[in-house]
Amino acid sequence: MKAISFENDNIVSAEFLPKLNNEYNIKFKELVTKIRNAFPTNKVEIIRNEIAEYEKFEGADNSIDILKYRASLNVLMDLHQQGWLFDFSSDELRLKLENYRNSDKEHIRYRLNLERNAQFKIESIKQFIQYMEKPKNVNGHFISVKNLIGNTDTLIQRITTGDKICEPYIQI
Repeated sequence: MKAISFENDNIVSAEFLPKLNNEYNIKFKELVTKIRNAFPTNKVEIIRNEIAEYEKFEGADNSIDILKYRASLNVLMDLHQQGWLFDFSSDELRLKLENYRNSDKEHIRYRLNLERNAQFKIESIKQFIQYMEKPKNVNGHFISVKNLIGNTDTLIQRITTGDKICEPYIQI
């Protein structure tokens, strides 16, 4: 993605032009044309299909050019999922985002949740979480990582009554 520019106080814009070799640059321009001419609801599906087409090469003769192209498509998909909108001028693809959302906590939380949810789909991460949540016998007590999470009802009660919640200290 090239430098981000501010079209006005509310819109951030950037050209999306990955550095690809000639063959994949042509493929990318063809993809941009397909996206431009598609119905809004089909744009993401077109990118997903292109990603799936090049995932067939997984483990095969993965040239650096294929990997760059696949990475570019995945970045494009991630940016779209985080709220960037597609805009087309001549042959280029521009991504736009409403600037006010950059400070909107709910929108930031939504964008970070997308990444978190994607990680939960990875089998090794699922196994790690299950391992950490499984109670283990430690000195006759069954505990897990869940024991580190405080009781929300107790916390709310202490906050509302002004009771001491914790004993913070500075560690050098």
